[in-house]
Amino acid sequence: ECDPEIVKTKFEAAMKVMPKFRYKIVEFAGDYYYEMMSIEETIRKGFIVGKDDNCKTAEDIDRFAQDNVNEKLPLDGPLWRCYLQNYP
Repeated sequence: ECDPEIVKTKFEAAMKVMPKFRYKIVEFAGDYYYEMMSIEETIRKGFIVGKDDNCKTAEDIDRFAQDNVNEKLPLDGPLWRCYLQNYP
């Protein structure tokens, strides 16, 4: 079983060592720049915890991955996503 709080705590420690995980892209005068976010904002926008009934079988996980793999990342958050889901 995966505890999302443990994963988030370990990732917070990694972000202190590797701060590039905390960058988002902002537009200014037609150009794009990197801006650092707080650790709390990064965790809030980067981690997505699924409900317990989302993925029950391997086919559900495959379908979820196919639906979400090509989805564009929003520029107002980190340039990564972490999906957490308990799988029976």
